[in-house]
Amino acid sequence: MLKNKKAKNILWIVGGTLLFAVIAGLGSMKSAEVYASLKLPPLSPPSWLYGVVWPVLYALMALATILLKQKAQSGPEKKDAISTYWMQLIINAIWPYLFFLLKVRFISFVWLVILLYFVILLTIRYWKLYKPASLLLIPYVLWTAFAVYLNYFTWLLNR
Repeated sequence: MLKNKKAKNILWIVGGTLLFAVIAGLGSMKSAEVYASLKLPPLSPPSWLYGVVWPVLYALMALATILLKQKAQSGPEKKDAISTYWMQLIINAIWPYLFFLLKVRFISFVWLVILLYFVILLTIRYWKLYKPASLLLIPYVLWTAFAVYLNYFTWLLNR
């Protein structure tokens, strides 16, 4: 059993992040087929790129959260930031099911807007507590904003 609190925190953050990544991945299993069948907007990346980008984003999220957990002062703001982290992971994990499996593209667009709100909120909360951790989230903010664009125009092109 782990007795070191720091090691336990790292294990929980990495393990929890991986769990949500796997849940999202299960919802994306047929994504390449679905993606190939859609009319896509300009700037749409090739489907293989998602498999490269997402592991990097999950790693950055987990690292940012580990740093925040270790470096930021304890208090309600830190607790809120960590709660926001888990909330956005839940929201993120649901999106592939909406888009790829249920094919409710407009609802998945609205869901992504909600996710973007939580990712920006997360970044702001991390910024207030430990700036280096928040900087690790910038690629996630940008990718999520790009996903909002892609989802919206994919919905428009395929309705």
